[in-house]
Amino acid sequence: METCIIYDSKYGNGKKAAEILQQALEEKGNPVSVHPVRRVKPGKLPRADLYVFGSPTHFGRPTRRMKTFLKKLAGQQIDARYALITTCLDQSTQALDKMDDILASSSMTRATDGLKVIVEGMRGPPAEGSRQDIERFAGQLTEAS
Repeated sequence: METCIIYDSKYGNGKKAAEILQQALEEKGNPVSVHPVRRVKPGKLPRADLYVFGSPTHFGRPTRRMKTFLKKLAGQQIDARYALITTCLDQSTQALDKMDDILASSSMTRATDGLKVIVEGMRGPPAEGSRQDIERFAGQLTEAS
């Protein structure tokens, strides 16, 4: 399963989560590319079977950059699955729901429920146990393929 991870990160927590996910998927034999959202054009996505979109939570929502990217992406015909990750201070964030709402009108199919990676404080780091949560998420993604 070829996977493309596209993330936004303000303090580096989203990047760290993307790197852990990349490593976990590659250990399962899946080729993975990782890209910051600011370096990818929605019309020129790298080819993949699965796209993972990650955003930090900003006032309970994904970042403006990620929302704009996903809105542009939703209007395209893309035959692939997607999954979502957010970094957040607590489980009450609505960021995953907001990103899922945007992608509901897309041609992509959701692979599994999203993952909330809890961080310790505004700047992180990811909370204890986050690596294991991300590794379990990688397992869910490969099982769903």
